[in-house]
Amino acid sequence: MNNHTEIARVHRQQMAEFGVPAYRLLEAAEGPSSTGNWHESFSKNGAVLAEALIAHAVNVDAKSLRSISIVVNLAPTEAERAWECVTTSLELARPVRGLMKLVLDNFGGWVEMIGPERRAVFFIQYPNLSSAIAVAGPQWMDDLLRQAVVIPPTAAASYLEFVAQYAHCSRDILRSLPQLARAALERDHRDYLTEILIIIPPAETVMDRDSTSFLPALAATATSLMELGGNDTWTLAIGLILKIGRQNRSCAFYTATKIIKSLRAIDSASRISYLTEFTNLVECIGVRVNGYSLRDLPKLYGRYGSARASEFTTIACKIGRSSGPSAGVGFLDRRTKISRALLPFP
Repeated sequence: MNNHTEIARVHRQQMAEFGVPAYRLLEAAEGPSSTGNWHESFSKNGAVLAEALIAHAVNVDAKSLRSISIVVNLAPTEAERAWECVTTSLELARPVRGLMKLVLDNFGGWVEMIGPERRAVFFIQYPNLSSAIAVAGPQWMDDLLRQAVVIPPTAAASYLEFVAQYAHCSRDILRSLPQLARAALERDHRDYLTEILIIIPPAETVMDRDSTSFLPALAATATSLMELGGNDTWTLAIGLILKIGRQNRSCAFYTATKIIKSLRAIDSASRISYLTEFTNLVECIGVRVNGYSLRDLPKLYGRYGSARASEFTTIACKIGRSSGPSAGVGFLDRRTKISRALLPFP
Protein backbone atom coordinates (compact mmCIF):
# COMPACT_ATOMS: atom_id res chain seq x y z
CA MET A 1 0.00 0.00 0.00
CA ASN A 2 2.24 2.81 -1.35
CA ASN A 3 -0.41 5.40 -2.20
CA HIS A 4 -0.26 7.98 0.57
CA THR A 5 -3.85 9.11 -0.03
CA GLU A 6 -5.08 5.55 0.26
CA ILE A 7 -3.05 5.02 3.42
CA ALA A 8 -4.61 8.17 4.93
CA ARG A 9 -8.11 7.01 3.93
CA VAL A 10 -7.69 3.58 5.49
CA HIS A 11 -6.18 5.11 8.65
CA ARG A 12 -9.15 7.46 8.93
CA GLN A 13 -11.57 4.60 8.39
CA GLN A 14 -9.90 2.53 11.08
CA MET A 15 -9.94 5.49 13.48
CA ALA A 16 -13.69 5.69 12.94
CA GLU A 17 -14.07 1.96 13.56
CA PHE A 18 -12.01 2.13 16.74
CA GLY A 19 -14.17 4.66 18.52
CA VAL A 20 -13.77 8.07 16.82
CA PRO A 21 -16.98 8.28 14.75
CA ALA A 22 -16.38 11.92 13.76
CA TYR A 23 -14.04 10.65 11.06
CA ARG A 24 -16.99 9.04 9.34
CA LEU A 25 -17.86 12.51 8.11
CA LEU A 26 -14.80 12.50 5.89
CA GLU A 27 -15.94 9.24 4.34
CA ALA A 28 -19.09 11.08 3.25
CA ALA A 29 -16.89 13.17 0.96
CA GLU A 30 -16.87 10.27 -1.48
CA GLY A 31 -20.25 11.41 -2.90
CA PRO A 32 -20.63 12.29 -6.60
CA SER A 33 -20.14 16.03 -5.96
CA SER A 34 -16.83 15.42 -4.24
CA THR A 35 -14.40 15.66 -7.11
CA GLY A 36 -11.38 17.81 -7.89
CA ASN A 37 -10.94 21.02 -5.92
CA TRP A 38 -14.29 20.51 -4.16
CA HIS A 39 -13.07 17.19 -2.76
CA GLU A 40 -9.89 18.82 -1.46
CA SER A 41 -11.88 21.68 0.09
CA PHE A 42 -14.32 19.32 1.74
CA SER A 43 -11.57 17.11 3.13
CA LYS A 44 -9.67 20.08 4.54
CA ASN A 45 -12.74 21.67 6.17
CA GLY A 46 -14.09 18.29 7.16
CA ALA A 47 -10.92 17.62 9.12
CA VAL A 48 -11.41 20.90 11.02
CA LEU A 49 -15.02 19.96 11.69
CA ALA A 50 -14.06 16.49 12.87
CA GLU A 51 -11.62 18.03 15.35
CA ALA A 52 -14.36 20.30 16.70
CA LEU A 53 -16.77 17.37 17.08
CA ILE A 54 -14.12 15.33 18.85
CA ALA A 55 -13.19 18.22 21.16
CA HIS A 56 -16.82 18.59 22.29
CA ALA A 57 -17.62 14.85 22.29
CA VAL A 58 -20.41 15.22 19.71
CA ASN A 59 -21.57 11.80 18.61
CA VAL A 60 -21.66 11.14 14.86
CA ASP A 61 -24.24 8.46 14.13
CA ALA A 62 -26.32 7.27 11.19
CA LYS A 63 -28.55 10.37 11.30
CA SER A 64 -25.51 12.66 11.18
CA LEU A 65 -24.03 10.78 8.26
CA ARG A 66 -27.28 10.87 6.31
CA SER A 67 -27.50 14.63 6.86
CA ILE A 68 -23.98 15.21 5.56
CA SER A 69 -24.40 12.79 2.66
CA ILE A 70 -27.34 14.92 1.44
CA VAL A 71 -25.02 17.91 1.38
CA VAL A 72 -22.18 16.28 -0.56
CA ASN A 73 -24.58 14.82 -3.11
CA LEU A 74 -25.86 18.24 -4.14
CA ALA A 75 -24.58 19.87 -7.30
CA PRO A 76 -20.96 20.98 -6.67
CA THR A 77 -21.68 24.73 -6.33
CA GLU A 78 -24.64 24.10 -4.00
CA ALA A 79 -22.72 21.50 -2.03
CA GLU A 80 -19.83 23.87 -1.39
CA ARG A 81 -22.18 26.63 -0.22
CA ALA A 82 -24.08 24.18 1.98
CA TRP A 83 -20.84 22.93 3.50
CA GLU A 84 -19.86 26.49 4.37
CA CYS A 85 -23.25 26.93 6.06
CA VAL A 86 -23.05 23.81 8.17
CA THR A 87 -19.47 24.45 9.30
CA THR A 88 -20.26 28.10 10.13
CA SER A 89 -23.39 27.22 12.10
CA LEU A 90 -21.55 24.47 13.98
CA GLU A 91 -18.86 26.97 14.88
CA LEU A 92 -21.56 29.35 16.16
CA ALA A 93 -23.09 26.49 18.17
CA ARG A 94 -19.84 25.70 20.01
CA PRO A 95 -19.40 24.74 22.81
CA VAL A 96 -23.01 23.57 23.30
CA ARG A 97 -22.80 19.90 22.44
CA GLY A 98 -26.54 19.35 22.10
CA LEU A 99 -26.93 22.28 19.70
CA MET A 100 -23.98 21.10 17.60
CA LYS A 101 -25.62 17.68 17.36
CA LEU A 102 -28.98 19.19 16.33
CA VAL A 103 -27.34 21.21 13.55
CA LEU A 104 -25.33 18.26 12.32
CA ASP A 105 -28.27 15.83 12.31
CA ASN A 106 -30.89 18.09 10.75
CA PHE A 107 -29.13 20.33 8.28
CA GLY A 108 -29.30 17.92 5.34
CA GLY A 109 -33.03 17.38 5.86
CA TRP A 110 -33.62 21.14 5.90
CA VAL A 111 -31.66 21.50 2.66
CA GLU A 112 -33.97 18.90 1.09
CA MET A 113 -37.10 20.52 2.53
CA ILE A 114 -36.39 24.04 1.23
CA GLY A 115 -35.99 22.76 -2.32
CA PRO A 116 -33.73 23.97 -5.16
CA GLU A 117 -35.68 27.16 -6.00
CA ARG A 118 -35.24 28.68 -2.54
CA ARG A 119 -31.98 27.03 -1.53
CA ALA A 120 -29.67 29.94 -2.38
CA VAL A 121 -31.51 32.38 -0.08
CA PHE A 122 -31.70 29.71 2.63
CA PHE A 123 -27.92 29.32 2.53
CA ILE A 124 -27.51 33.10 2.94
CA GLN A 125 -29.71 33.29 6.05
CA TYR A 126 -29.09 29.89 7.62
CA PRO A 127 -26.07 30.80 9.80
CA ASN A 128 -28.21 33.48 11.49
CA LEU A 129 -31.32 31.29 11.67
CA SER A 130 -29.40 28.41 13.22
CA SER A 131 -28.82 30.39 16.42
CA ALA A 132 -32.57 30.19 17.08
CA ILE A 133 -32.56 26.39 17.18
CA ALA A 134 -31.20 26.34 20.74
CA VAL A 135 -34.19 28.40 21.91
CA ALA A 136 -37.04 27.19 19.70
CA GLY A 137 -35.90 23.67 18.79
CA PRO A 138 -35.53 21.93 15.41
CA GLN A 139 -39.32 21.74 15.01
CA TRP A 140 -39.31 25.53 14.71
CA MET A 141 -36.97 25.33 11.72
CA ASP A 142 -39.22 22.65 10.21
CA ASP A 143 -42.21 25.00 10.52
CA LEU A 144 -40.25 27.95 9.16
CA LEU A 145 -39.32 26.02 6.03
CA ARG A 146 -42.80 24.54 5.58
CA GLN A 147 -44.10 28.11 5.43
CA ALA A 148 -41.27 29.17 3.10
CA VAL A 149 -42.00 26.58 0.43
CA VAL A 150 -45.61 27.71 -0.08
CA ILE A 151 -44.79 31.35 -0.80
CA PRO A 152 -43.36 32.43 -4.18
CA PRO A 153 -39.59 31.95 -4.49
CA THR A 154 -39.24 35.70 -5.10
CA ALA A 155 -40.72 36.37 -1.63
CA ALA A 156 -38.63 33.72 0.15
CA ALA A 157 -35.64 36.03 0.51
CA SER A 158 -37.72 38.67 2.33
CA TYR A 159 -39.36 35.98 4.45
CA LEU A 160 -36.13 34.36 5.66
CA GLU A 161 -34.30 37.66 6.06
CA PHE A 162 -37.11 39.04 8.22
CA VAL A 163 -37.22 36.03 10.53
CA ALA A 164 -33.41 35.81 10.74
CA GLN A 165 -33.23 39.31 12.22
CA TYR A 166 -35.15 38.07 15.28
CA ALA A 167 -33.17 34.82 15.61
CA HIS A 168 -31.74 35.79 19.02
CA CYS A 169 -35.17 36.49 20.54
CA SER A 170 -37.41 34.52 22.89
CA ARG A 171 -39.18 31.29 21.99
CA ASP A 172 -42.58 33.01 21.95
CA ILE A 173 -41.38 35.61 19.46
CA LEU A 174 -39.65 33.04 17.26
CA ARG A 175 -42.73 30.83 17.11
CA SER A 176 -44.94 33.78 16.20
CA LEU A 177 -42.94 34.88 13.16
CA PRO A 178 -43.24 32.23 10.41
CA GLN A 179 -47.00 32.33 9.84
CA LEU A 180 -47.18 36.10 10.38
CA ALA A 181 -44.48 36.75 7.77
CA ARG A 182 -46.02 34.27 5.35
CA ALA A 183 -49.49 35.86 5.68
CA ALA A 184 -48.09 39.34 4.99
CA LEU A 185 -46.13 38.23 1.93
CA GLU A 186 -49.01 36.21 0.52
CA ARG A 187 -51.04 39.43 0.59
CA ASP A 188 -48.20 41.37 -1.05
CA HIS A 189 -47.51 43.38 2.09
CA ARG A 190 -43.75 43.25 2.40
CA ASP A 191 -44.14 46.78 3.77
CA TYR A 192 -45.78 45.33 6.90
CA LEU A 193 -42.60 43.39 7.67
CA THR A 194 -40.61 46.60 7.28
CA GLU A 195 -43.01 48.35 9.66
CA ILE A 196 -42.64 45.58 12.25
CA LEU A 197 -38.85 45.94 12.15
CA ILE A 198 -39.21 49.69 12.75
CA ILE A 199 -41.77 49.36 15.55
CA ILE A 200 -40.06 46.41 17.23
CA PRO A 201 -36.30 46.64 16.50
CA PRO A 202 -34.82 43.17 17.08
CA ALA A 203 -32.17 44.59 19.42
CA GLU A 204 -34.85 45.90 21.79
CA THR A 205 -36.83 42.70 22.24
CA VAL A 206 -34.63 41.47 25.07
CA MET A 207 -35.05 44.65 27.15
CA ASP A 208 -38.56 45.85 26.32
CA ARG A 209 -41.60 44.06 27.74
CA ASP A 210 -43.98 45.58 25.18
CA SER A 211 -41.77 44.30 22.37
CA THR A 212 -41.69 40.80 23.83
CA SER A 213 -45.49 40.67 24.11
CA PHE A 214 -46.43 42.53 20.93
CA LEU A 215 -45.18 40.17 18.23
CA PRO A 216 -46.89 37.03 19.62
CA ALA A 217 -50.11 39.05 20.09
CA LEU A 218 -49.91 40.41 16.54
CA ALA A 219 -49.33 36.92 15.14
CA ALA A 220 -52.28 35.48 17.09
CA THR A 221 -54.49 38.31 15.81
CA ALA A 222 -53.30 37.72 12.24
CA THR A 223 -54.28 34.05 12.53
CA SER A 224 -57.69 34.91 14.00
CA LEU A 225 -58.29 37.41 11.19
CA MET A 226 -57.66 34.69 8.63
CA GLU A 227 -60.25 32.54 10.38
CA LEU A 228 -62.64 35.51 10.46
CA GLY A 229 -62.35 35.72 6.68
CA GLY A 230 -61.65 38.40 4.13
CA ASN A 231 -58.27 39.62 2.90
CA ASP A 232 -59.39 43.26 3.10
CA THR A 233 -60.31 42.84 6.77
CA TRP A 234 -56.93 41.23 7.46
CA THR A 235 -55.03 43.96 5.63
CA LEU A 236 -56.89 46.86 7.26
CA ALA A 237 -56.73 45.40 10.79
CA ILE A 238 -53.01 44.57 10.70
CA GLY A 239 -52.27 47.91 9.05
CA LEU A 240 -54.25 49.67 11.80
CA ILE A 241 -52.35 47.90 14.58
CA LEU A 242 -49.01 48.80 12.98
CA LYS A 243 -50.10 52.42 12.54
CA ILE A 244 -50.93 52.53 16.26
CA GLY A 245 -47.59 50.89 17.01
CA ARG A 246 -45.80 53.79 15.36
CA GLN A 247 -47.33 56.04 18.04
CA ASN A 248 -47.40 53.76 21.08
CA ARG A 249 -46.40 50.10 21.38
CA SER A 250 -48.47 49.48 24.51
CA CYS A 251 -51.58 50.74 22.72
CA ALA A 252 -50.75 48.57 19.72
CA PHE A 253 -50.44 45.50 21.95
CA TYR A 254 -53.77 46.31 23.61
CA THR A 255 -55.43 46.79 20.22
CA ALA A 256 -54.04 43.48 18.97
CA THR A 257 -55.56 41.67 21.94
CA LYS A 258 -59.01 43.31 21.63
CA ILE A 259 -59.65 43.93 17.94
CA ILE A 260 -61.07 40.48 17.16
CA LYS A 261 -63.73 40.86 19.87
CA SER A 262 -64.67 44.26 18.45
CA LEU A 263 -64.92 42.92 14.91
CA ARG A 264 -67.10 40.02 16.01
CA ALA A 265 -69.52 42.51 17.58
CA ILE A 266 -70.10 44.06 14.15
CA ASP A 267 -71.90 42.44 11.21
CA SER A 268 -69.51 41.31 8.50
CA ALA A 269 -70.81 43.86 5.98
CA SER A 270 -69.78 46.76 8.26
CA ARG A 271 -66.29 45.57 9.25
CA ILE A 272 -64.44 47.33 6.44
CA SER A 273 -66.20 50.60 7.28
CA TYR A 274 -65.43 50.14 10.99
CA LEU A 275 -61.73 49.49 10.41
CA THR A 276 -61.51 52.40 7.97
CA GLU A 277 -63.09 54.82 10.46
CA PHE A 278 -60.95 53.47 13.32
CA THR A 279 -57.85 54.11 11.21
CA ASN A 280 -59.02 57.61 10.30
CA LEU A 281 -59.59 58.44 13.96
CA VAL A 282 -56.07 57.30 14.87
CA GLU A 283 -54.63 59.42 12.08
CA CYS A 284 -56.64 62.53 12.97
CA ILE A 285 -56.83 62.37 16.76
CA GLY A 286 -54.18 59.84 17.82
CA VAL A 287 -54.13 56.78 20.07
CA ARG A 288 -56.37 58.56 22.60
CA VAL A 289 -59.27 57.10 20.59
CA ASN A 290 -58.15 53.48 21.03
CA GLY A 291 -60.37 52.59 23.95
CA TYR A 292 -63.34 54.39 22.43
CA SER A 293 -62.86 52.74 19.03
CA LEU A 294 -62.54 49.26 20.51
CA ARG A 295 -65.35 49.58 23.07
CA ASP A 296 -67.87 52.23 21.96
CA LEU A 297 -67.55 52.43 18.18
CA PRO A 298 -68.82 48.85 17.60
CA LYS A 299 -71.89 49.77 19.68
CA LEU A 300 -72.55 52.79 17.44
CA TYR A 301 -72.40 50.54 14.39
CA GLY A 302 -74.83 48.14 16.01
CA ARG A 303 -77.26 50.80 17.25
CA TYR A 304 -77.24 53.39 14.45
CA GLY A 305 -75.97 51.45 11.44
CA SER A 306 -72.87 51.79 9.30
CA ALA A 307 -73.81 55.00 7.47
CA ARG A 308 -74.63 57.10 10.55
CA ALA A 309 -71.71 55.79 12.59
CA SER A 310 -69.34 56.50 9.71
CA GLU A 311 -70.69 60.03 9.25
CA PHE A 312 -70.30 60.71 12.98
CA THR A 313 -66.64 59.63 13.04
CA THR A 314 -65.92 61.55 9.84
CA ILE A 315 -67.11 64.76 11.53
CA ALA A 316 -65.03 63.92 14.61
CA CYS A 317 -61.97 63.61 12.37
CA LYS A 318 -62.61 67.00 10.81
CA ILE A 319 -62.98 68.56 14.24
CA GLY A 320 -59.80 66.85 15.40
CA ARG A 321 -57.85 68.25 12.46
CA SER A 322 -59.25 71.78 12.73
CA SER A 323 -59.62 72.25 16.49
CA GLY A 324 -57.25 69.69 17.99
CA PRO A 325 -57.46 66.16 19.40
CA SER A 326 -59.27 67.15 22.60
CA ALA A 327 -62.11 68.72 20.61
CA GLY A 328 -62.35 65.58 18.51
CA VAL A 329 -62.51 63.37 21.59
CA GLY A 330 -65.16 65.66 23.11
CA PHE A 331 -67.28 65.24 20.01
CA LEU A 332 -66.94 61.43 20.10
CA ASP A 333 -67.95 61.45 23.78
CA ARG A 334 -70.98 63.61 22.83
CA ARG A 335 -70.28 66.32 25.37
CA THR A 336 -72.09 69.01 23.35
CA LYS A 337 -75.70 69.40 22.31
CA ILE A 338 -74.86 69.29 18.63
CA SER A 339 -72.94 66.00 18.94
CA ARG A 340 -75.79 64.47 20.95
CA ALA A 341 -78.28 65.71 18.36
CA LEU A 342 -76.45 63.77 15.65
CA LEU A 343 -76.35 60.55 17.68
CA PRO A 344 -78.66 60.76 20.72
CA PHE A 345 -77.87 58.64 23.76
CA PRO A 346 -80.39 55.79 24.10
